[in-house]
Amino acid sequence: MTRQLPAGRNRFPRLARQSLAALAASLSLAGIASGAQDCDRACLIGVTDTYLAAMVAHDPARAPVSATARFTENTHVTKPGEGNAWTNATGVRSYKVYIADPAAGQIALYTVIDGKERPGILTLRMKVQDRRITEIESVHVGVGTTGMSSLDNLKDAAPVWSEVLPPAKRRSREEMIAIADRYFATLEDGYKNYIPFTDDCLRVENGVITAGNPKGQGIGALGCRENLNQPIWAYITHVKPRRYLAVDVERGLVSGMFMFRHAGTEKTYVNDKGETVPFGEAMLRKQAVVISELFKIEDGRIRRIEAVMTGGLDLDAPSGWGE
Repeated sequence: MTRQLPAGRNRFPRLARQSLAALAASLSLAGIASGAQDCDRACLIGVTDTYLAAMVAHDPARAPVSATARFTENTHVTKPGEGNAWTNATGVRSYKVYIADPAAGQIALYTVIDGKERPGILTLRMKVQDRRITEIESVHVGVGTTGMSSLDNLKDAAPVWSEVLPPAKRRSREEMIAIADRYFATLEDGYKNYIPFTDDCLRVENGVITAGNPKGQGIGALGCRENLNQPIWAYITHVKPRRYLAVDVERGLVSGMFMFRHAGTEKTYVNDKGETVPFGEAMLRKQAVVISELFKIEDGRIRRIEAVMTGGLDLDAPSGWGE
């Protein structure tokens, strides 16, 4: 059932605001306290590019990685030199979106790599201390290996990702996390009109435009607000954990890792015409999906969303980073 929030009232419940603000503050303070504050934005990007070069060279010794670093690919614990991205990479394409968070010593990257058999979409989230990588978290999707993947919209990064916002259109780290969290609360609880979107909001998932697509059909042609208002998302049982990891206040970027849980218990949904519609086989599949998701937040509203995801995990699969 879709939950319509009362008009004219703050659509973010008071308790949720308080608990999320406390969580965001604790995450931010913890990250800042342990972050590599001597490594600025340029330094973080340089460390990331050096890591990518080592991956393409298939030489872990060239990567600035701590001896005790933790590394996961698609939630599975591995180590540099192993995993699909490391073993198959032959090059890195020009598509790169960096989310640098020097205060927390974190950086995220969304990019495309060439592979021995096929290209792949790759996201990285790394923690840097003393200019060495202590945490590496990745999601890698081979193009053509899932039901939805394309490189058509991942040729050159849109300027919106690197644009520095004027101070009046920026929000605090805690506010940005709270706005992004409304997105997942909507998917989990079926809220309507709960998320502040710009009119030109666009969502790209595994390289496919899935909301705001002027050339799309069906739900993909709808704007972000209308798209998220649809009851079809009822097959998503939970989104947990929700981990917000790299925040760039100047550019309005929030990146994190999220586990979508699909229990397969919702067999149908009711559309806007009042008709009961059965879910397709893919939506009935009992599984977890790991998603690296990026939000551009401008003047308190979500303007762009980019996600890289892969499923087929056990419903209760851990994220690989604690729950």
